[in-house]
Amino acid sequence: MSGLKVGIAIVTPVGIVFRGRRYTCRTAIAENWFMLSRKKTWALPVLFTSNCTNEIILIVDGMLEKAFKVELNKNVTEDEKRLYYRTFLIYKEKYQSLKRQRRRSKQVSLFKNRQRLK
Repeated sequence: MSGLKVGIAIVTPVGIVFRGRRYTCRTAIAENWFMLSRKKTWALPVLFTSNCTNEIILIVDGMLEKAFKVELNKNVTEDEKRLYYRTFLIYKEKYQSLKRQRRRSKQVSLFKNRQRLK
């Protein structure tokens, strides 16, 4: 870890901003940091090297986590946006359907187990 420097990044609705670049990480996505930061932004300490801007290391609750640079493509057409959104909705519905199936399956299993105990 030689050559690492310490800095401060800011969690914002558009990403984890550090030195004018945007980053993201698993924890930020899992814990909805970007939505939460709409109400109030906050700072995070980071470790970084000057020669590598593609990733930084966040210090979150005493743990280290890699954050990766997000490149924004501003040349996205309206058709591409619509296609992306439709695809997203399809996968979202499939995911929700799987969750419902799992929930029903668990409920059926619980019911069968209760019937056996009677």
